[in-house]
Amino acid sequence: MADRPEVVDAAENRVPRNGTRLLRPVARALRNAATRPVAADVDGVGHRIFTAGIALAAIGLVVQSLLHLAEIVVFDRGVNTLDLDEDYGIGSWASVVATFTAGAAAALLAVICRDRVFVALAALLAFLSFDDYIRLHERVGQAGELFGLDPDLELGRVIWPALLFPLLAVGGALLWIASNQFGGSIPRLLRAGLVLLGVAVVLEAASAALFQFDYGHRSWPYEIEVLVEEGAELVGWTWIATALLAGACSTLVDAARRR
Repeated sequence: MADRPEVVDAAENRVPRNGTRLLRPVARALRNAATRPVAADVDGVGHRIFTAGIALAAIGLVVQSLLHLAEIVVFDRGVNTLDLDEDYGIGSWASVVATFTAGAAAALLAVICRDRVFVALAALLAFLSFDDYIRLHERVGQAGELFGLDPDLELGRVIWPALLFPLLAVGGALLWIASNQFGGSIPRLLRAGLVLLGVAVVLEAASAALFQFDYGHRSWPYEIEVLVEEGAELVGWTWIATALLAGACSTLVDAARRR
């Protein structure tokens, strides 16, 4: 009697016995990994995050700088994603991720410490991450064109820092106050990151002067300014995120030991 079609199909699709033997060790390893309790090493977790964050900032700086230079020299500006001056390029993405991570770490600290400073800081950093993604500050800078300012002068680079200065000042003050909540090297890293962000904003505003001397887009003075400015921004946000995350984890570990 002929086998039914569904029986034939099942027989054809069945894994060969030799194949089943080969898969058994893999299945056993996955089962053991899923059921075995995780041995968490919490000793020095803050220091490990601190070290990893500094290394990540250095690697990110080198990688994004090399990619930007490759975009200019190798690809003749044919791959806009690698251009640090592009709104939705790899540099913009890295900055958004670093800012969001800093906001998430501040939110974690707000939950742990129940401190209004961290609540306000988390809200502000979340907004700055969103602003960095949609480039709201640059749209604000373009408002000068409504009053007849020549767009070729790139005065928007000066306008948006001036208009957003109160918000930036509040953010800087909150980060400085937050740095006083920790001990060790965390406050220094947090403040160093804040200084680098200030440098990035000043460079952004000062870059408008380059256009007055005909050193605009695609000129080497402008491209060097972009490298330094974007590098300071990335490292600054990464250091701030690292400091806040290391502080949150260290606070959790210390609280658990006191119980």
